[in-house]
Amino acid sequence: MGLQQQHTQIQVQLSKMEDVIQYLNQYKLLHGFENQLIPAAYISEEQRAEFPNDRMKWVRKSVATLTALMKELEAEESTVKKARLHFIDFCRKHIKDIKMRDMAEQGVENKTNYQELSQFQHKMHSRIERVNHVAEETMRTHNQQLEQYIIHVHSHLKLIASELRDIPNKTRVKVEEQWKLIFSFLIPEWDELEAKDHLRKHLEWILTELEKGHYRDDNDQEVKSTVRKELEKWLDTKQLLQIVLQEKVMKVSCRKVTNENNVTKASFSWEQSNNWSGGEKWSKNMTLFLGLLNYVAEKRQHIQANMKRHRTVILDNPFGKASSDHVLSPVFFIAEQLGFQIIALTAHAEGKFLKDYFPVVFSCRLRQSTNGSKLVMTKEKEINQAYFRDHAPISLERLGDVKQMELFI
Repeated sequence: MGLQQQHTQIQVQLSKMEDVIQYLNQYKLLHGFENQLIPAAYISEEQRAEFPNDRMKWVRKSVATLTALMKELEAEESTVKKARLHFIDFCRKHIKDIKMRDMAEQGVENKTNYQELSQFQHKMHSRIERVNHVAEETMRTHNQQLEQYIIHVHSHLKLIASELRDIPNKTRVKVEEQWKLIFSFLIPEWDELEAKDHLRKHLEWILTELEKGHYRDDNDQEVKSTVRKELEKWLDTKQLLQIVLQEKVMKVSCRKVTNENNVTKASFSWEQSNNWSGGEKWSKNMTLFLGLLNYVAEKRQHIQANMKRHRTVILDNPFGKASSDHVLSPVFFIAEQLGFQIIALTAHAEGKFLKDYFPVVFSCRLRQSTNGSKLVMTKEKEINQAYFRDHAPISLERLGDVKQMELFI
Protein backbone atom coordinates (compact mmCIF):
# COMPACT_ATOMS: atom_id res chain seq x y z
CA MET A 1 0.00 0.00 0.00
CA GLY A 2 2.79 2.39 0.90
CA LEU A 3 4.67 1.70 -2.31
CA GLN A 4 1.56 2.21 -4.42
CA GLN A 5 0.93 5.56 -2.78
CA GLN A 6 4.50 6.65 -3.37
CA HIS A 7 4.29 5.52 -6.99
CA THR A 8 1.13 7.53 -7.46
CA GLN A 9 2.71 10.60 -5.91
CA ILE A 10 5.77 10.25 -8.11
CA GLN A 11 3.57 9.92 -11.20
CA VAL A 12 1.72 13.08 -10.20
CA GLN A 13 4.99 14.95 -9.72
CA LEU A 14 6.31 13.66 -13.04
CA SER A 15 3.13 14.77 -14.77
CA LYS A 16 3.46 18.23 -13.24
CA MET A 17 7.12 18.40 -14.28
CA GLU A 18 6.18 17.37 -17.83
CA ASP A 19 3.56 20.13 -17.85
CA VAL A 20 6.23 22.61 -16.71
CA ILE A 21 8.67 21.37 -19.34
CA GLN A 22 6.00 21.51 -22.03
CA TYR A 23 5.11 25.05 -20.94
CA LEU A 24 8.79 26.08 -21.01
CA ASN A 25 9.29 24.57 -24.48
CA GLN A 26 7.08 27.35 -25.88
CA TYR A 27 9.67 29.90 -24.82
CA LYS A 28 12.80 27.83 -25.35
CA LEU A 29 13.90 29.61 -28.52
CA LEU A 30 12.63 33.04 -27.43
CA HIS A 31 14.51 33.12 -24.15
CA GLY A 32 17.30 30.67 -24.96
CA PHE A 33 16.79 28.30 -22.06
CA GLU A 34 19.19 25.71 -23.52
CA ASN A 35 21.95 28.23 -24.31
CA GLN A 36 24.91 27.13 -22.22
CA LEU A 37 26.45 30.58 -22.42
CA ILE A 38 23.60 32.06 -20.39
CA PRO A 39 24.44 31.75 -16.68
CA ALA A 40 21.85 30.21 -14.37
CA ALA A 41 19.92 32.52 -12.07
CA TYR A 42 20.68 32.38 -8.35
CA ILE A 43 17.96 30.73 -6.23
CA SER A 44 17.95 31.14 -2.46
CA GLU A 45 17.46 28.20 -0.08
CA GLU A 46 13.98 29.40 0.76
CA GLN A 47 13.01 29.56 -2.93
CA ARG A 48 14.61 26.15 -3.51
CA ALA A 49 12.43 24.69 -0.70
CA GLU A 50 9.22 26.31 -2.01
CA PHE A 51 9.78 25.47 -5.69
CA PRO A 52 8.70 21.75 -5.54
CA ASN A 53 5.38 22.73 -3.95
CA ASP A 54 4.19 24.69 -7.00
CA ARG A 55 6.62 24.47 -9.91
CA MET A 56 4.16 25.83 -12.51
CA LYS A 57 3.51 28.94 -10.44
CA TRP A 58 7.22 29.71 -10.19
CA VAL A 59 7.80 28.95 -13.87
CA ARG A 60 4.89 31.11 -15.02
CA LYS A 61 6.07 33.92 -12.78
CA SER A 62 9.63 33.63 -14.16
CA VAL A 63 8.40 33.52 -17.79
CA ALA A 64 6.19 36.55 -17.16
CA THR A 65 9.16 38.38 -15.71
CA LEU A 66 11.31 37.38 -18.71
CA THR A 67 8.57 38.46 -21.15
CA ALA A 68 8.27 41.85 -19.44
CA LEU A 69 12.05 42.24 -19.50
CA MET A 70 12.08 41.22 -23.17
CA LYS A 71 9.54 43.95 -23.99
CA GLU A 72 11.59 46.48 -22.05
CA LEU A 73 14.70 45.33 -23.92
CA GLU A 74 12.95 45.66 -27.28
CA ALA A 75 11.71 49.13 -26.34
CA GLU A 76 15.22 50.15 -25.29
CA GLU A 77 16.68 48.70 -28.49
CA SER A 78 14.13 50.69 -30.51
CA THR A 79 15.09 53.83 -28.59
CA VAL A 80 18.79 53.14 -29.16
CA LYS A 81 18.15 52.52 -32.88
CA LYS A 82 16.27 55.81 -33.22
CA ALA A 83 19.00 57.62 -31.30
CA ARG A 84 21.66 56.03 -33.53
CA LEU A 85 19.81 57.15 -36.68
CA HIS A 86 19.30 60.62 -35.21
CA PHE A 87 23.02 60.85 -34.39
CA ILE A 88 24.02 59.71 -37.90
CA ASP A 89 21.63 62.27 -39.43
CA PHE A 90 23.13 64.98 -37.22
CA CYS A 91 26.65 63.99 -38.29
CA ARG A 92 25.77 64.14 -41.98
CA LYS A 93 24.15 67.57 -41.62
CA HIS A 94 26.55 69.33 -39.28
CA ILE A 95 30.00 67.70 -39.39
CA LYS A 96 31.84 69.09 -42.40
CA ASP A 97 35.09 67.23 -41.78
CA ILE A 98 34.66 64.02 -43.79
CA LYS A 99 37.14 61.97 -41.75
CA MET A 100 35.56 62.87 -38.42
CA ARG A 101 32.03 62.36 -39.80
CA ASP A 102 32.85 58.83 -41.04
CA MET A 103 34.54 58.01 -37.76
CA ALA A 104 31.48 59.11 -35.76
CA GLU A 105 29.02 57.20 -37.97
CA GLN A 106 31.02 53.97 -37.98
CA GLY A 107 31.49 54.21 -34.22
CA VAL A 108 27.79 54.17 -33.35
CA GLU A 109 27.03 51.58 -36.05
CA ASN A 110 29.73 49.07 -35.03
CA LYS A 111 29.63 49.32 -31.23
CA THR A 112 27.17 46.72 -29.95
CA ASN A 113 27.28 47.18 -26.17
CA TYR A 114 27.30 50.00 -23.67
CA GLN A 115 30.92 49.54 -22.60
CA GLU A 116 32.24 49.75 -26.17
CA LEU A 117 30.01 52.74 -26.93
CA SER A 118 31.12 54.46 -23.73
CA GLN A 119 34.79 53.99 -24.66
CA PHE A 120 34.07 55.30 -28.15
CA GLN A 121 32.31 58.34 -26.67
CA HIS A 122 35.33 59.09 -24.50
CA LYS A 123 37.62 58.77 -27.53
CA MET A 124 35.43 61.08 -29.60
CA HIS A 125 35.19 63.58 -26.75
CA SER A 126 38.99 63.72 -26.50
CA ARG A 127 39.29 64.16 -30.26
CA ILE A 128 36.68 66.94 -30.29
CA GLU A 129 38.48 68.71 -27.45
CA ARG A 130 41.72 68.65 -29.47
CA VAL A 131 39.92 69.92 -32.58
CA ASN A 132 38.22 72.65 -30.54
CA HIS A 133 41.56 73.68 -29.10
CA VAL A 134 43.07 73.96 -32.56
CA ALA A 135 39.98 75.83 -33.79
CA GLU A 136 40.13 78.25 -30.85
CA GLU A 137 43.81 78.93 -31.48
CA THR A 138 43.07 79.43 -35.18
CA MET A 139 40.17 81.74 -34.34
CA ARG A 140 42.33 83.66 -31.88
CA THR A 141 44.98 84.12 -34.57
CA HIS A 142 42.29 85.06 -37.09
CA ASN A 143 40.84 87.63 -34.69
CA GLN A 144 44.29 89.10 -34.07
CA GLN A 145 44.91 89.35 -37.81
CA LEU A 146 41.45 90.86 -38.31
CA GLU A 147 42.08 93.46 -35.62
CA GLN A 148 45.45 94.30 -37.13
CA TYR A 149 43.81 94.66 -40.54
CA ILE A 150 41.10 96.91 -39.09
CA ILE A 151 43.77 99.08 -37.45
CA HIS A 152 45.64 99.25 -40.76
CA VAL A 153 42.48 100.17 -42.73
CA HIS A 154 41.46 102.77 -40.14
CA SER A 155 44.92 104.36 -40.22
CA HIS A 156 44.74 104.41 -44.02
CA LEU A 157 41.34 106.16 -43.93
CA LYS A 158 42.60 108.72 -41.40
CA LEU A 159 45.55 109.44 -43.69
CA ILE A 160 43.26 109.78 -46.72
CA ALA A 161 40.96 112.17 -44.83
CA SER A 162 43.96 114.24 -43.72
CA GLU A 163 45.34 114.35 -47.26
CA LEU A 164 41.96 115.34 -48.70
CA ARG A 165 41.74 118.19 -46.21
CA ASP A 166 45.17 119.34 -47.41
CA ILE A 167 44.25 119.50 -51.12
CA PRO A 168 42.81 123.06 -50.81
CA ASN A 169 46.21 124.23 -49.55
CA LYS A 170 47.74 123.10 -52.84
CA THR A 171 45.15 124.89 -54.97
CA ARG A 172 45.61 128.36 -53.50
CA VAL A 173 46.06 131.53 -55.52
CA LYS A 174 48.14 134.57 -54.70
CA VAL A 175 46.28 137.88 -54.51
CA GLU A 176 48.21 141.03 -53.56
CA GLU A 177 51.03 139.00 -52.01
CA GLN A 178 48.59 136.96 -49.93
CA TRP A 179 47.69 133.31 -50.41
CA LYS A 180 43.98 132.65 -50.51
CA LEU A 181 42.08 129.38 -50.59
CA ILE A 182 39.75 128.64 -53.46
CA PHE A 183 38.31 125.43 -52.01
CA SER A 184 37.35 124.12 -48.60
CA PHE A 185 36.90 120.39 -48.02
CA LEU A 186 34.62 119.42 -45.15
CA ILE A 187 35.62 115.88 -44.16
CA PRO A 188 33.62 115.00 -41.01
CA GLU A 189 35.50 113.63 -38.01
CA TRP A 190 34.54 110.21 -36.66
CA ASP A 191 34.84 108.32 -33.41
CA GLU A 192 37.69 105.81 -33.66
CA LEU A 193 36.00 103.00 -31.71
CA GLU A 194 32.73 103.37 -33.62
CA ALA A 195 34.58 103.51 -36.94
CA LYS A 196 36.50 100.32 -36.16
CA ASP A 197 33.27 98.61 -35.13
CA HIS A 198 31.64 99.63 -38.43
CA LEU A 199 34.67 98.31 -40.33
CA ARG A 200 34.55 95.05 -38.37
CA LYS A 201 30.87 94.54 -39.22
CA HIS A 202 31.60 95.34 -42.87
CA LEU A 203 34.39 92.76 -43.00
CA GLU A 204 32.20 90.17 -41.29
CA TRP A 205 29.50 90.88 -43.88
CA ILE A 206 32.08 90.36 -46.65
CA LEU A 207 33.12 86.98 -45.19
CA THR A 208 29.48 85.90 -44.93
CA GLU A 209 28.79 87.07 -48.48
CA LEU A 210 31.76 85.14 -49.89
CA GLU A 211 30.45 81.89 -48.39
CA LYS A 212 27.35 82.07 -50.60
CA GLY A 213 27.05 79.73 -53.57
CA HIS A 214 27.11 82.30 -56.36
CA TYR A 215 30.87 82.74 -55.89
CA ARG A 216 31.48 79.07 -56.80
CA ASP A 217 31.30 77.24 -60.10
CA ASP A 218 29.51 73.98 -60.91
CA ASN A 219 32.43 72.02 -59.41
CA ASP A 220 32.13 73.93 -56.12
CA GLN A 221 35.41 75.74 -56.83
CA GLU A 222 35.80 79.39 -55.91
CA VAL A 223 35.63 81.75 -58.92
CA LYS A 224 38.69 83.84 -58.08
CA SER A 225 38.14 86.50 -60.73
CA THR A 226 34.63 87.22 -59.44
CA VAL A 227 35.78 87.23 -55.82
CA ARG A 228 38.64 89.61 -56.62
CA LYS A 229 36.31 91.96 -58.49
CA GLU A 230 33.86 92.04 -55.59
CA LEU A 231 36.62 92.55 -53.00
CA GLU A 232 38.03 95.47 -54.96
CA LYS A 233 34.56 97.04 -54.91
CA TRP A 234 33.84 96.33 -51.24
CA LEU A 235 37.30 97.43 -50.04
CA ASP A 236 37.53 100.52 -52.24
CA THR A 237 38.62 103.58 -50.25
CA LYS A 238 35.49 105.49 -51.22
CA GLN A 239 33.33 102.62 -49.98
CA LEU A 240 35.27 102.34 -46.70
CA LEU A 241 35.00 106.09 -46.09
CA GLN A 242 31.24 105.81 -46.40
CA ILE A 243 31.33 102.92 -43.92
CA VAL A 244 33.11 104.94 -41.21
CA LEU A 245 31.24 108.19 -41.92
CA GLN A 246 27.83 106.44 -41.92
CA GLU A 247 25.26 109.22 -42.46
CA LYS A 248 27.80 112.04 -42.45
CA VAL A 249 28.47 113.72 -45.79
CA MET A 250 31.69 115.11 -47.27
CA LYS A 251 31.21 118.58 -48.74
CA VAL A 252 33.18 120.88 -51.04
CA SER A 253 32.73 124.66 -50.95
CA CYS A 254 34.53 127.18 -53.12
CA ARG A 255 35.20 130.89 -53.47
CA LYS A 256 34.79 132.83 -56.69
CA VAL A 257 37.57 134.75 -58.43
CA THR A 258 36.06 138.10 -59.43
CA ASN A 259 36.65 140.20 -62.53
CA GLU A 260 39.17 142.24 -60.53
CA ASN A 261 41.15 139.03 -59.81
CA ASN A 262 40.11 139.10 -56.16
CA VAL A 263 38.76 136.16 -54.20
CA THR A 264 35.40 136.48 -52.46
CA LYS A 265 35.31 136.14 -48.70
CA ALA A 266 32.09 134.16 -48.84
CA SER A 267 32.17 130.47 -49.71
CA PHE A 268 29.63 128.86 -52.00
CA SER A 269 28.41 125.29 -51.86
CA TRP A 270 29.22 123.08 -54.83
CA GLU A 271 25.57 123.14 -55.84
CA GLN A 272 25.55 126.96 -55.77
CA SER A 273 28.77 127.17 -57.79
CA ASN A 274 27.16 125.13 -60.57
CA ASN A 275 24.93 128.14 -61.26
CA TRP A 276 27.90 130.40 -62.05
CA SER A 277 28.71 131.54 -65.57
CA GLY A 278 30.21 129.05 -68.02
CA GLY A 279 33.74 130.42 -67.66
CA GLU A 280 33.56 130.55 -63.86
CA LYS A 281 32.31 126.97 -63.70
CA TRP A 282 35.12 125.87 -66.03
CA SER A 283 37.67 127.64 -63.83
CA LYS A 284 36.61 126.06 -60.54
CA ASN A 285 36.12 122.62 -62.13
CA MET A 286 39.54 122.70 -63.81
CA THR A 287 41.22 123.96 -60.64
CA LEU A 288 39.73 121.13 -58.59
CA PHE A 289 40.59 118.64 -61.34
CA LEU A 290 44.27 119.69 -61.24
CA GLY A 291 44.31 119.46 -57.45
CA LEU A 292 42.87 115.94 -57.47
CA LEU A 293 45.11 114.91 -60.37
CA ASN A 294 48.12 116.12 -58.42
CA TYR A 295 46.99 114.18 -55.34
CA VAL A 296 46.59 110.95 -57.33
CA ALA A 297 49.97 111.47 -59.02
CA GLU A 298 51.72 111.99 -55.69
CA LYS A 299 50.19 108.75 -54.39
CA ARG A 300 51.48 106.81 -57.39
CA GLN A 301 55.05 108.06 -57.60
CA HIS A 302 57.55 110.32 -55.93
CA ILE A 303 57.55 113.90 -57.24
CA GLN A 304 60.90 115.59 -57.80
CA ALA A 305 60.49 118.90 -56.00
CA ASN A 306 63.47 120.54 -57.75
CA MET A 307 61.81 120.31 -61.17
CA LYS A 308 59.59 123.21 -62.21
CA ARG A 309 57.42 120.99 -64.41
CA HIS A 310 57.40 117.27 -63.97
CA ARG A 311 53.97 116.29 -65.31
CA THR A 312 51.86 117.02 -68.35
CA VAL A 313 48.11 117.18 -68.65
CA ILE A 314 46.61 116.99 -72.14
CA LEU A 315 43.19 118.62 -72.46
CA ASP A 316 40.86 118.12 -75.41
CA ASN A 317 39.06 121.39 -76.25
CA PRO A 318 38.92 122.37 -72.57
CA PHE A 319 38.08 126.05 -72.68
CA GLY A 320 34.49 126.16 -73.85
CA LYS A 321 33.20 129.56 -72.75
CA ALA A 322 36.36 130.34 -70.78
CA SER A 323 38.43 133.16 -72.24
CA SER A 324 38.48 135.85 -69.56
CA ASP A 325 41.66 136.41 -67.62
CA HIS A 326 40.02 136.09 -64.19
CA VAL A 327 38.85 132.54 -64.97
CA LEU A 328 41.97 131.38 -66.81
CA SER A 329 44.59 132.94 -64.55
CA PRO A 330 43.84 130.82 -61.43
CA VAL A 331 43.94 127.60 -63.46
CA PHE A 332 47.32 128.26 -65.06
CA PHE A 333 48.75 129.66 -61.81
CA ILE A 334 47.79 126.54 -59.87
CA ALA A 335 48.98 124.31 -62.72
CA GLU A 336 52.40 125.98 -62.52
CA GLN A 337 52.48 125.64 -58.72
CA LEU A 338 51.74 121.94 -59.01
CA GLY A 339 54.29 121.36 -61.77
CA PHE A 340 51.84 120.72 -64.60
CA GLN A 341 52.55 121.63 -68.19
CA ILE A 342 49.25 122.04 -70.01
CA ILE A 343 48.91 120.91 -73.60
CA ALA A 344 45.56 121.88 -75.06
CA LEU A 345 43.91 120.67 -78.25
CA THR A 346 41.47 123.40 -79.18
CA ALA A 347 39.54 124.85 -82.09
CA HIS A 348 40.26 128.40 -80.92
CA ALA A 349 42.18 130.15 -83.70
CA GLU A 350 42.52 133.55 -82.10
CA GLY A 351 42.49 134.94 -78.60
CA LYS A 352 44.80 136.86 -76.33
CA PHE A 353 44.76 134.04 -73.79
CA LEU A 354 46.40 131.71 -76.30
CA LYS A 355 49.48 133.91 -76.49
CA ASP A 356 49.42 134.66 -72.75
CA TYR A 357 49.30 131.05 -71.58
CA PHE A 358 50.70 129.04 -74.47
CA PRO A 359 54.13 130.31 -75.61
CA VAL A 360 54.26 127.62 -78.30
CA VAL A 361 51.29 127.24 -80.64
CA PHE A 362 51.10 124.60 -83.36
CA SER A 363 48.43 125.30 -85.96
CA CYS A 364 46.99 122.93 -88.54
CA ARG A 365 44.93 124.53 -91.28
CA LEU A 366 43.37 123.27 -94.49
CA ARG A 367 43.83 125.17 -97.76
CA GLN A 368 42.79 124.51 -101.32
CA SER A 369 45.27 122.86 -103.66
CA THR A 370 46.28 124.61 -106.87
CA ASN A 371 43.76 122.71 -108.96
CA GLY A 372 41.06 123.09 -106.30
CA SER A 373 40.22 119.38 -106.22
CA LYS A 374 41.90 118.60 -102.91
CA LEU A 375 42.50 120.13 -99.50
CA VAL A 376 46.05 120.37 -98.22
CA MET A 377 46.88 120.64 -94.54
CA THR A 378 49.50 123.20 -93.58
CA LYS A 379 51.39 123.06 -90.29
CA GLU A 380 52.65 126.18 -88.58
CA LYS A 381 54.54 126.77 -85.34
CA GLU A 382 54.44 130.08 -83.50
CA ILE A 383 56.90 130.72 -80.66
CA ASN A 384 56.47 133.62 -78.22
CA GLN A 385 60.13 134.61 -77.98
CA ALA A 386 59.47 137.31 -75.38
CA TYR A 387 57.82 134.84 -73.02
CA PHE A 388 60.76 132.45 -73.12
CA ARG A 389 63.32 135.24 -72.71
CA ASP A 390 61.51 136.40 -69.58
CA HIS A 391 60.50 133.07 -68.06
CA ALA A 392 62.49 130.18 -69.58
CA PRO A 393 65.63 131.27 -71.47
CA ILE A 394 67.17 127.80 -71.31
CA SER A 395 64.06 126.29 -72.91
CA LEU A 396 64.35 128.85 -75.71
CA GLU A 397 67.82 127.54 -76.55
CA ARG A 398 66.47 123.97 -76.83
CA LEU A 399 63.47 124.76 -79.01
CA GLY A 400 65.45 124.49 -82.23
CA ASP A 401 67.19 121.24 -81.27
CA VAL A 402 66.19 117.87 -82.67
CA LYS A 403 66.78 114.95 -80.33
CA GLN A 404 65.62 111.34 -80.14
CA MET A 405 63.71 110.90 -76.88
CA GLU A 406 63.04 107.73 -74.95
CA LEU A 407 59.40 107.48 -74.01
CA PHE A 408 59.81 104.34 -71.90
CA ILE A 409 62.81 103.58 -69.77
